[in-house]
Amino acid sequence: AGARGAIEAGLLAGALPGGRRLDDPADRAELEALWGTPLPAERGRDLEAILTDAAAGRIDVLHLIGVDLARDAASPELARAALQRVKTVIAQDLAATDTVREYADVVLPAAGTQERAGSRTNWEGRTQRFARAVDAPGLVQEDWEILVQLAALLGHDLGINDLDGVRGELERLGLRATPHDWPVPEPTDAASGDPSAAAGDEPATAEDLGFTLLARPLLLDRATMLAGADDLLATARAATATLAAADAASLGVADGDHVELAGAGQSLTLPVRVAADLVAGVVLVPTNTTEVPVAALTGRDGGGRVTVTPVAATEDAALVAGEVA
Repeated sequence: AGARGAIEAGLLAGALPGGRRLDDPADRAELEALWGTPLPAERGRDLEAILTDAAAGRIDVLHLIGVDLARDAASPELARAALQRVKTVIAQDLAATDTVREYADVVLPAAGTQERAGSRTNWEGRTQRFARAVDAPGLVQEDWEILVQLAALLGHDLGINDLDGVRGELERLGLRATPHDWPVPEPTDAASGDPSAAAGDEPATAEDLGFTLLARPLLLDRATMLAGADDLLATARAATATLAAADAASLGVADGDHVELAGAGQSLTLPVRVAADLVAGVVLVPTNTTEVPVAALTGRDGGGRVTVTPVAATEDAALVAGEVA
C-alpha cells in the first residue's frame, strides 16, 4: 500500500518525481524548469549502497522514516553494522521497533494512518484519499510536518505549510506523459552473477545442496503494525519451507517433514511443503514470520544462497512435540 506512490514521488535511486528519470535529459530539463534549480547530476544511492557506505564510515547520520532496518533490511547483518558505525541515528516512526529501541539517538514520533489524512496508490496507479479518523497524541506530527521543519533547520524553505500544499506540489509535477520502459534486470545466480547459473529445472544434488532463497511476505506476519494483535496472528499461516517436488525427492523429504536452512552462521528449522509449480533449486519461505528473520541467512553480502538439510525423524518428532506444547 503506497509503494507505487513512492515510486511516482521519485523515491528510487536514479528516479525523479512523476515517473521521470535522472539520466533522461528531457526529464531533467522539465523538472529543473518546474523547480527553478539545477538537479544533481550523479545518481543517488539505493538502500544497499547507503548501508554499505554507512558501515564503512562514509556516512555520519542515518535518518530512518518508518523502516525497521534491524529486522526488515535485505541483510540485517549489514544494517546492524551500519547502525552501529554511524554517529547519529534519527528514527521517524510511530512504533518502538527493534531499530528504535537499540539504535535511535533521536526519535521523532510520527502519526499513524488513522491519525492523519493522506492517500494510497495501488500498482494499477489508482489513488484513493483517506481522511483523519482520530487525533494524534501529544507531540506526534505528520511526516510532512516533520520534514518541512527539518528542512527549515537546514536552511531550506520547501514552500509547504499544509497538506493541500503537498498535494498541490504533486499535482504541479504531474506524471510523465509517456511512461518509461524501465529496464528489468535479468535474473542471475546470486553467488556468481551468471544468468546461465540461475535456478532451473534440475533438482539439487546431494553433493551441492545450495538453494536459492526466495522470500515473500505474508499478509499476517511479525510486521510492526501487527504487534499485539495476538488473536489475528493466531489465524496466520504457519511458516514453511516450500520445495519443488524434484528437490524434495532428492532430499528424501515429504510434506510435514522438517528441514534446516542454514547460511551466514544462522539457521532455521521449518516444516516442508512440496509444490508442483516451484522452480527446482529454489526454497520458498515467508519473509517475516520466524523469530530469526529469513534475511539473516543471507549474510552481509545478501548472497541469497542457503543449504537445506533434512532433519532426522527423531528430531522431527521432538520438534512437533515442542510445537504442540
